[in-house]
Amino acid sequence: MMHAPSIADLMAVIQGPKAEVDHKNDAVAIEVNLLCVDLRKVSEGLAQAEKNVEILQQELPDHDWSQQARILPSPRDDCLIRIGKRPRERVWQVAAPLVQLGFV
Repeated sequence: MMHAPSIADLMAVIQGPKAEVDHKNDAVAIEVNLLCVDLRKVSEGLAQAEKNVEILQQELPDHDWSQQARILPSPRDDCLIRIGKRPRERVWQVAAPLVQLGFV
């Protein structure tokens, strides 16, 4: 039986950009240099990640999701995507499409 990948697993997969874990908020922040990526893939990845957040919200309806499931592009030249999730090990389920699309 496979276990859900942990934040450590997620960070091991992400090679190029900076990935920082905010243990206080159980969040993962991923910086992506937009000059190096296909912006269409970025928006596709974000859309899929947002869908995954909605799925998790349905799976765990009793959980307080306020301010905990956010995917926010930053206004800077590089894109900071913050994925805040609890339980922490479910972060991968949201971030996976971003990695699979090759821009993380």
